Amino acid sequence: MNARVLVPLLAAALALPLSACSGSSGDSQDSASAPQSTQAGTTSAAPSPGGSSTAAPSATDFETADGVLTATDLGADLAEGAGVRITIEPGADGTATFQLVDPASGDDYSDYFIFNYADRTFVRHHHVAARGTTYDYTMGLDDQVLTGITDDEGNDASEPVRQHGRWDSAQAETAELMTATQEYFQNTYGVTIEEKVTG
Repeated sequence: MNARVLVPLLAAALALPLSACSGSSGDSQDSASAPQSTQAGTTSAAPSPGGSSTAAPSATDFETADGVLTATDLGADLAEGAGVRITIEPGADGTATFQLVDPASGDDYSDYFIFNYADRTFVRHHHVAARGTTYDYTMGLDDQVLTGITDDEGNDASEPVRQHGRWDSAQAETAELMTATQEYFQNTYGVTIEEKVTG
């Protein structure tokens, strides 16, 4: 192989593992700069604001089975290059789940988001690799106010997050992720998530 081709390839290969290790250890609630593998073999990722799809699917790309709508956009770039699989259970009290997936294989990452129109909430399911714990951040859909955080055992983690001074950053990050996901959906499918679910 030509040396001019090999050197950039080696540099890129070396940069990838280094970028995965460059997260801040001081605030383990923050997302790392790139998706990280978890102990379960899945990956954690957080959406970047206003992710856009290179595949540009249309609303007709949803498949229907037993009344449930599904669509996969491996080029969604909702989270540091992550794709997304969307599952919609339509109806006035329906839900939309955005499962982040590996864009190469379609395998699930740990993180997902649920827009629940029955109780008007947004739930961010987020794995914190530094702690080896998964948290659910619940926010009101209408006011974008964080109402609670629970750990993977169902324990209320809101007070410990407040005591460690992380509530405001959790509030801001969850609101940003909710807005980015809404913008992605409207830009990609031409309707809001709520219109697609409850329409």
